[in-house]
Amino acid sequence: MLGASKGLYISNNIFFTLALGILMLNILEQGRSTPHRGKKVLCIGGVAAVLVLGAVLAEGGIIVLPFMLTAYVLRDRVALRNGLWLAGSAVLLALSYVPYPTRFETLVMLGYNSDFLFVLAIPFLMLYNGERGPKTAASKYLFYGFYPLHLWVIGLLALAVA
Repeated sequence: MLGASKGLYISNNIFFTLALGILMLNILEQGRSTPHRGKKVLCIGGVAAVLVLGAVLAEGGIIVLPFMLTAYVLRDRVALRNGLWLAGSAVLLALSYVPYPTRFETLVMLGYNSDFLFVLAIPFLMLYNGERGPKTAASKYLFYGFYPLHLWVIGLLALAVA
């Protein structure tokens, strides 16, 4: 919550979703590193449990967690990863598309049901060269500041438009 203003309220928290994603990837790595078949099966169940929990409780978990999982597992198979993401995006678009009387109303609806747009991350991921970026105080605080600042800008734009 942002304070006394009743017109602006941010209730989402992507950090819980990201924490579940890190937990899921850690469980996956535990399963990969153990030679015991029973532990591998248990870890696969753990990954599935985190996916289900995230889909129910986490902001964007039904999209973000599978996105994280496929990005990690298929990091060396970029074409397959991107193909799966394009197919998933098409499925999400088909599931969320509802034609309204006008094109404008349909576009507004797609703005509210915009989960299918996660594929817009593909061009940015394609720019990544596999190397760590600069490790300076300026770059560190730029990214720490970007997340809350961009939410404020989006919230203020929403207030201005409403």
